[in-house]
Amino acid sequence: MPHIWIGNRKVQGEGELTNIHAPWSGELLASFQQSSPKQIEIAIEQAHRVFPSFAKTSLYQRREWLTYLAALLEQTKEKLAHTIASEAAKPIRDARAEVTRAIATFRIAAEESVRISDGEYLALDRTPVAHGRSVIVKRFPRGVVLGITPFNFPLNLVAHKVAPALAAGCPIVLKPAPQTPLTSLLLAELVAQAGFPEYVLQVIPCDGSTIEPFVSDKRVKLVSFTGSAAVGWKLRKLTTEPVVLELGGNGAVLIDETADIEYAAKRCTIGGYSYAGQVCISVQRIYVVESMYQMFLDNYQSKIAKLVLEDPLNESSDLSCMISEVTAKRVVEWIEEAKQGGANTIVAGNRNGNRLTPYLMTNVPDNCRLAQEEVFGPVVLVEPVKDWHEGIQKINLSKYGLQAGYFTTDINRILFAFEQLEVGGVIANDVPTFREDSYPYGGSKESGFGREGVRYAMEEMTERKVLVLPAA
Repeated sequence: MPHIWIGNRKVQGEGELTNIHAPWSGELLASFQQSSPKQIEIAIEQAHRVFPSFAKTSLYQRREWLTYLAALLEQTKEKLAHTIASEAAKPIRDARAEVTRAIATFRIAAEESVRISDGEYLALDRTPVAHGRSVIVKRFPRGVVLGITPFNFPLNLVAHKVAPALAAGCPIVLKPAPQTPLTSLLLAELVAQAGFPEYVLQVIPCDGSTIEPFVSDKRVKLVSFTGSAAVGWKLRKLTTEPVVLELGGNGAVLIDETADIEYAAKRCTIGGYSYAGQVCISVQRIYVVESMYQMFLDNYQSKIAKLVLEDPLNESSDLSCMISEVTAKRVVEWIEEAKQGGANTIVAGNRNGNRLTPYLMTNVPDNCRLAQEEVFGPVVLVEPVKDWHEGIQKINLSKYGLQAGYFTTDINRILFAFEQLEVGGVIANDVPTFREDSYPYGGSKESGFGREGVRYAMEEMTERKVLVLPAA
């Protein structure tokens, strides 16, 4: 029977019985008891107890552990990919790509683990009162991290909590998404196999109401959450400790008259419909200057028509199903609401259970949920704009600000967009769905605060301390 993971070993859960079904086939993948509040208390206490010794482990030792872990992930790549494809219904090609990214994330962590303690030396004789004094600034690990992750990247978004925590010397207690705990439990086994000390990673599958009381636990020194805005902002209110929130998005693309339309359409097809749009930086809104609108639309529709929705374990699958029928129904409700407000359907999808084929919409009112909120489904809105200035204004209408893409050959427009777009990242000549695992990733406005990307997550998990030296 599957397990929860406490203290480098499999432990029988004592909480509610849960069944993990494959979203595509309905096959029962696992049945086990979730973590009980008592077991979560034990996990946090053990992490708290091991923190002082783990924080003092040598940098080269952490690097060696992380390097070995990356090698173990490489050896287990196909098993991990099939687990992701089964429990998250992610097309197998995308699942393999996720594993490859997770391997890179741990390798980056191995490199950064020996840099995080590099300090700064500051001379203080810039003011008379400090004449002759100097300061050494060094980072120290904060303590126990509570990581909470979503279903859509059950390995790499977990890696973005676990890898920087282990690299920084912080034990981590991980609550995976209830739909996809199996991948993170496999990772926990590999962490133990890599030689990490007991209790530095513990995986506690449970529901949100069970973990909530522990968010405010004083032994937890950082909460790192990736998921919906509603849940994220609620968790923030529960603790006085630092919180990193990577929340929803409403990813937008601008295409101007200088853009390569063929390339833009190709990238927007991938960015809008990969994994059935269940990505927080998925393309949801596309703004095209009027002179290029029809050309783009023709090209885009032809590419959408070639997408294949099949069993995620089939090599030909592009889309697969959504994570549940409930989410698929919710997406269709938003589409119908937009149509009642005057929206037009260019590509009309259809729903069969949790299987939803692509939709392409236009004339969508700015005030409807399909335009305002994160749809998290295979739906893209495309609208003409009179010029690229209006496109930037339209992008900024959203209350979210995660990433945006801009297709153009004019570098000055790119630099202007970089200054003006209210987002955490601007992707030049590509879709907002692009992410590389080392750069600072996060959003503005209701997309959260704090940054991930291994080095930047490590900065969140550590705090600066100064040593003031007397005059010589």
